[in-house]
Amino acid sequence: MSASREWLLTVKRDGLTRCTFKAEKVMRPWSSSRFTHAIMVSLDNGWKLEFANRRDWIIFKDLYKQCSDRNIPGPVAKSIPVPGVHGVSSYAENESNDFPFQRPATYISAHGDEITRAMARRTANYDMDSEDEEWLSKLNNEFQEHVSEDNFELIIDAFEKVYYCNPDDSLDVKSAASCCQDLGSKEVVEAVYTYWMSKRKQKRSLLIRVFQ
Repeated sequence: MSASREWLLTVKRDGLTRCTFKAEKVMRPWSSSRFTHAIMVSLDNGWKLEFANRRDWIIFKDLYKQCSDRNIPGPVAKSIPVPGVHGVSSYAENESNDFPFQRPATYISAHGDEITRAMARRTANYDMDSEDEEWLSKLNNEFQEHVSEDNFELIIDAFEKVYYCNPDDSLDVKSAASCCQDLGSKEVVEAVYTYWMSKRKQKRSLLIRVFQ
């Protein structure tokens, strides 16, 4: 923490502080090396942070977000809210029909890391926002084929997974259409692909947080 009580990130090498920078609300743009596949972040002083290991990159992003969140002043509550409670008269009657939770003797854990679970997930990791809803509404007005919100999210999810696994290979329209044959017609997939590419370039990163 700095003298002005701002949370900063410090880069050290051989025990010496090389640079210090503030974690802003919007994370700095990053790029991927086409040769080493390492993720690189440029700093204001000309330095570049290079992450050859994706786990190190994920740890850095988490630290960056924690510092960024702490730099945003939270609202000051005038009073502490007290939640209200009320009894459920029929709860005791139905309790015998339920299966109460039995705490296991070991810790509850999930198998694999976050990326592994995201890649194996059958439902979409991507959640539509208001911009997507507006664009999809226009698409459905122009096309005879109706594209559901679920299918739109699954198509975007498929693009994100393919690009994450092969960041140096260009995902062109033809490849995009072939990987989403079961989610929509060729025309629909190509339209969503064009929209996805435009939005990804605007944000300068992948759209699903776990793949960023």
